[in-house]
Amino acid sequence: MHTWPYILGFSAFCLALGIGISRRSIWVWYAGWIVLYLLAALLGIVFFAALSSAATPLGILGAVTYFIGGVLIWGPPTYLWSRHKHLFGRRKDAPNKGSKR
Repeated sequence: MHTWPYILGFSAFCLALGIGISRRSIWVWYAGWIVLYLLAALLGIVFFAALSSAATPLGILGAVTYFIGGVLIWGPPTYLWSRHKHLFGRRKDAPNKGSKR
């Protein structure tokens, strides 16, 4: 029951991102970078923990394999996210709200 606030917070975060993505707000693009960097930090922490606790060469190989897998999973979405900033924010050809178009 002590995880209830975390579940509610995560739900609110996902709701805010869902609304922002549907409206293509620019803050969602930046929030996406925060999520990607937190994922990279998590992968890095687990990699260094596995590497520092490895007692055999097989353990080191497992840690390096985990790192390579994490880069292969994290890299393509990061590259694609960096290429799609133009889809977020106000369009340059969109009329202003106060214009008479």
